[in-house]
Amino acid sequence: RGFICAFDMSPPASTSTNAAASKTVVKPRLACVMDATKSARSYLDSVSRGNLFPPSSSSSRVASISFPGGGSSAQAGVGGMNGARTILKVYDAEVQRAASQRRRGLAGRNSRGNRANEDSNKGILQPVSIHLVSRSESRFLTLVAVTGGGLRYYLTSLSPSAQNSGSPAMGMSWRGGRNVLAPASKFTMCHIRAPPPYTTEGGRNESLNF
Repeated sequence: RGFICAFDMSPPASTSTNAAASKTVVKPRLACVMDATKSARSYLDSVSRGNLFPPSSSSSRVASISFPGGGSSAQAGVGGMNGARTILKVYDAEVQRAASQRRRGLAGRNSRGNRANEDSNKGILQPVSIHLVSRSESRFLTLVAVTGGGLRYYLTSLSPSAQNSGSPAMGMSWRGGRNVLAPASKFTMCHIRAPPPYTTEGGRNESLNF
């Protein structure tokens, strides 16, 4: 629950030409898994402390964090340090409420408990929908996840080298016998955008360039 996965559907390097690849049946291979809630907490905790540089994590399930527009842009997306703190407070309250309900034995035992259990799956940091980002829309973003609280997670499954060099032109995705558009072993969380009232007045992030 709350995990986002990316699968590699690239054909083997030996069939890297378009003609060969189109005839190859590829079995999806799990490339990376992201704990969206923990990743968002790491991002928001860094923003709430006013850090100018993104945090790092050794866990393969916690996304790499990136601030493409710098720390100020990361803050603008969630309404500044106070906005990030408010979001984290709401999440912590949800966790405490869910724990209290479990202790009371309400969840799953009656209609009220079932509704509470359903609501816990739609928390402020919990993804409820995922949308693909086409290459024509972004240089390196691949997914946008929307949470139960209306937050948007801007994600990429591309490797850091592919992110830095930008997406190649159509038909030019193979470099050195490898598909550079294939998912890396770890997601990168590039930006979090919150709905009002967390966003700043005007809701614009002009310094972002995805």
